[in-house]
Amino acid sequence: MKTIIGLTGAYCSGKNTAANILENLGWYTIDLDKLGHEALNLARDDVIKLLGKDICRADGTMDRKKIAERVFPDAKILSTYEAIVHPIMFSLLDTHIERAPKEQVCINAAILYKIPHVSRCSKIIEIQSPFLLRLLRGLKRDRRGACEILAKMNAQKQLFAHRPPHIPIITVVNMGSTRQLERCIAKALKLQPPTC
Repeated sequence: MKTIIGLTGAYCSGKNTAANILENLGWYTIDLDKLGHEALNLARDDVIKLLGKDICRADGTMDRKKIAERVFPDAKILSTYEAIVHPIMFSLLDTHIERAPKEQVCINAAILYKIPHVSRCSKIIEIQSPFLLRLLRGLKRDRRGACEILAKMNAQKQLFAHRPPHIPIITVVNMGSTRQLERCIAKALKLQPPTC
């Protein structure tokens, strides 16, 4: 039987760096964001029906930035969009968990607390970083304006409003080196509160 853990964190907290560390520690990590891209492509026709053809670029690929601009400000459209894409994404996640080549599986997902698979996690590692550090990382990494990054950070607050009360959540603060983050994650795997 597979051991499943969750990994989550806000924008530019270092969640993907943590996922790489977990892989080096022997875990099979599943990136839900990548599965979301795949699900979006599989649901292409229904998404275009919902949002219109102008969400496609000239080459025919869907523009995820345009999709985000269309769905996130409107709760009704967002709900309909998620009803189209999420079941496909969850099915892909089920398949990846089932076919995982290792017994230790990590679900890497910013929206972890919103998906049904969170109930299958034996523990959750939540990566946190100070607000200003995340903002500076975002400016450097994504080369977007500060207002756009702040809006994204603000929109993510809702993702952490419904932490499951029955699953151990270990908070790992990422504000140092990758080596320090590795040590903290190793402690978190043993359910030891990291002193990082």
